[in-house]
Amino acid sequence: MATGAVRAEVASGSGERALSGVWLRRFAWVVVVYNVLVIVWGAVVRATGSGAGCGNHWPLCNGQVLPLNPRMTTVIEFTHRMMSGGTLVLIIALVAWVFRGTVQRHLARAFAVAGLLLTLNEALLGAMVIGVTGSLAALGDTLFPSTSLRSALTADFSSSAEWLVRLRILHPASAIVAGAFILWLLRRAVFAARDDAHRKLGLWLAGLLAFQFLLGGLDVLLRAPVWMQVLHLAGADAFWCVLVVLTFSVTVAAAPAARAS
Repeated sequence: MATGAVRAEVASGSGERALSGVWLRRFAWVVVVYNVLVIVWGAVVRATGSGAGCGNHWPLCNGQVLPLNPRMTTVIEFTHRMMSGGTLVLIIALVAWVFRGTVQRHLARAFAVAGLLLTLNEALLGAMVIGVTGSLAALGDTLFPSTSLRSALTADFSSSAEWLVRLRILHPASAIVAGAFILWLLRRAVFAARDDAHRKLGLWLAGLLAFQFLLGGLDVLLRAPVWMQVLHLAGADAFWCVLVVLTFSVTVAAAPAARAS
């Protein structure tokens, strides 16, 4: 009976649409993961000082389509350029698939177009205050490395230190304020509700937040090695993805009640 029902559903076309929707969601997550990898590799470019690996040439690399006998800095920068190009291709493919697989005025279309516009403006996940201060802190650590934890902490509050070094304190300060605000929101909007799905996402978000503070502390203690900077950024991307999913899920769940009232 069940097999016959599935065959009838597929024959009517609704089963095929459902299967297409499943693959569309999977492809969307592939695009998200790929973008995270591009962002993380961008941190590798900055942390290793490879930003000038291809010189002042664009879209060529040191005047060549494919660099011959490249240095390691050139390999790192050229890889990031190729990955960034792949991001644009994937986003365009996602927009086309979303428009083909959804009806008019579907919310997914608006988000797909927004993702494309943000990609074109190179603003994916980097326009938040914490992301900006984190980039400044990491840049300061890269350009002006400290010989010890004590000298690093002293430089943060020294009037004679470079301005990038003195700005490092903004990142942990803003992270603490934002973390406290997010925990307050979780308590009010998620943990107070009797929704197991949202509660589980909320626990994941709180756990990732705690993990981020742990990574940040280790980053300071170890004086920001490249691998720790990359791990810290990857954790921040994972936290942001869960935060977006939870926010969207809570908003969509609350919409019917708001319309009814």
